[in-house]
Amino acid sequence: MRIFVRPALRRGAAFALAAAACVALTGAYMPGEPPPRPNLLINPTAAIDQANEGNAITSSAGVLNAYAVDGFRVWLNSTAATKAVVSCQRTSDAPAGYTYSLKCAVTTGASSVGAGDYLAIAIPIEAATLQDALLGTAGAQSLCRQWQVKSSIASYTYGWALQNFAQTRSLPNAEAIASAAAWTPVSSCFTGDTAGTWVTSGNAGGAYLIVTVAAGSTYQGAAGSWTGANDYGTSALTNSILTTTGATFEIANAKLEVSPVVTPFLQLLAQQELARCQRYYEKSYDLGVLPGTALGRTGQEFFGYWGASTATYSFGVRYKTPKRAAPVVTLYSPTTGSSGAVDNGATADVTASAAQIGLEGFQAGTVSFTPSGIGNGLRIQWTADSRL
Repeated sequence: MRIFVRPALRRGAAFALAAAACVALTGAYMPGEPPPRPNLLINPTAAIDQANEGNAITSSAGVLNAYAVDGFRVWLNSTAATKAVVSCQRTSDAPAGYTYSLKCAVTTGASSVGAGDYLAIAIPIEAATLQDALLGTAGAQSLCRQWQVKSSIASYTYGWALQNFAQTRSLPNAEAIASAAAWTPVSSCFTGDTAGTWVTSGNAGGAYLIVTVAAGSTYQGAAGSWTGANDYGTSALTNSILTTTGATFEIANAKLEVSPVVTPFLQLLAQQELARCQRYYEKSYDLGVLPGTALGRTGQEFFGYWGASTATYSFGVRYKTPKRAAPVVTLYSPTTGSSGAVDNGATADVTASAAQIGLEGFQAGTVSFTPSGIGNGLRIQWTADSRL
């Protein structure tokens, strides 16, 4: 059997396409269909939730800016007299054949949606991931996006946009969800931006893919056209989810690809997707265990041997996956779950500080105290956060 690549394909794109085709043969690929191309988004099925483990993130005073699951951040700005209260979390409601989705629930509806208000799911994309798209050049490639959404309100028009990370270039759009409480698959393809400034190499932020539940006029632009503004959607947005107590919006199976056509969605093996997520966030806790959980002395152990006098001691670990950038490290006591502390192998936690050394490992911390005896060990849990 001979394999050839059309000359028009760039070498990197051809390699990615060939690799995707090989994976497709073991997935739901049917001869005659375009083979699945790589998904630029991590954790597209919301299966991995290292930081929250299914717990909700909730707005305060009309504001929310936090990761609800790995790879998916939620932005809320509500300025009305009665501000919206929104909670978002991984849920076991999902399209057929899958397990999870990301769900946002409005527990208190806003009295209005002002010009500068919004509720959006923002998916950051690392710059190097976008390299083949050639964004910001005359040769900008075609991209396609797809996902499934569900709204508690029928005939609901939400928005979406692709933006550069500086949010100075946007492609706003809007589309309707016809039926309430039903998973609706949507997809489209579009030409990449040939103007503006896009960072498409290195480990900095490259773009945001925005899924817009609601947005005021400040964040509305012309549908389907690249704009030099921070646009999340268009004037067609319904926005009523944000003003309706009990309203919900869900998303699952998201994909963004460099391709002239939409190709089949294909879920990676769990260990592959976890490694992609750990580039941005990793924890010493087992999956399913919320950081800060008190586990007794069954957690990570890092032994430091000392004498009987007060001194400063240090300890370190290696990451399972190299990080995108030097992470913010938080230490926890396995015994009590307290942050900024370690178990000294005796009867009480001691205060510890964290420091990072590199992308593949870090000095987990330093601690100064009087040991309870020669040969005791330091026990710690930790998280390392280098998310965009």
